[in-house]
Amino acid sequence: MSAGGSPSAQPVTVDFNTKYNRRKHSGVLGPSTLRVGNATARLSGTYDSSRGEYSVVNIKVVGDRMPVTDLRSFMPGIGIHFPKGTTLATGTLNANLTVSGPTNNLVTAGHVGLYGAKLAGFNLGAQVKAISGFSGLETGNDLNIEQLTTNLRVAQNGLRFDTFNAVVPAVGYLIGAGTIDARNNLDFKMVATVTARLHGGMDSVVGTAGVIGDVIGALTGGGKSSSKSKSQRIPFIVEGTTSDPRFVPDLSGLVIPTLLNELGNLKVPGSGSGQHESSGNPLRAIKDLFKKKR
Repeated sequence: MSAGGSPSAQPVTVDFNTKYNRRKHSGVLGPSTLRVGNATARLSGTYDSSRGEYSVVNIKVVGDRMPVTDLRSFMPGIGIHFPKGTTLATGTLNANLTVSGPTNNLVTAGHVGLYGAKLAGFNLGAQVKAISGFSGLETGNDLNIEQLTTNLRVAQNGLRFDTFNAVVPAVGYLIGAGTIDARNNLDFKMVATVTARLHGGMDSVVGTAGVIGDVIGALTGGGKSSSKSKSQRIPFIVEGTTSDPRFVPDLSGLVIPTLLNELGNLKVPGSGSGQHESSGNPLRAIKDLFKKKR
């Protein structure tokens, strides 16, 4: 559990088989399962109790199409809380995570994806109305999320979300990065590419190349939007707490430079299964991705 977590209301069941070497004080976790309600994940890995007071583990956790209705009461245990008065009503979650380190200081890191979700009771349009560019945007009282993917790191000092990408039909596309600290404080830098008509749904699905072009434009100040979609790019900040988030304009102008610095690897919604890898300049990585996918 992270420092900002709270006890899970849902019991967790682990069915495991293992081979333990008494001489080496280490073992291998064979194919095993972790269950939270009807949500099931597969476990495998190793553990070593020869290095000191606490065992050291390296365990892989993989889950596909896990119902969020079963996971939502477990999420507070890792510091994921939802805004007051809201609930994650529908959707499925994919996870490919590694839990590693000594058992008194575990770190969980990897990739997660949320699909076909609804955050009931959350009116995003009302939350962002003070930000120029979002004025008049109507999203309704429930927020539908077609797709949300991110690289996630959970530790005792909080959570970090990198290469955060979301497709929200009532708005458009969101990219960014941010943290939730041990006191559940939010610090997210985001860019929205708004492709929705005001008081309506999405203009059109512009395709992978159009989405990537919009992302490049959002992060560089250049690029062209798809001719099929009148889009507007809006940098903003999410602060406050997980139970009471606040969406504020980027008055400092630092959101885009910060994201350029942080997003060395970028996976755009709908751009395929693989994540583009680059050890060089983040801007070059984004432009290379555009060239490959175009």
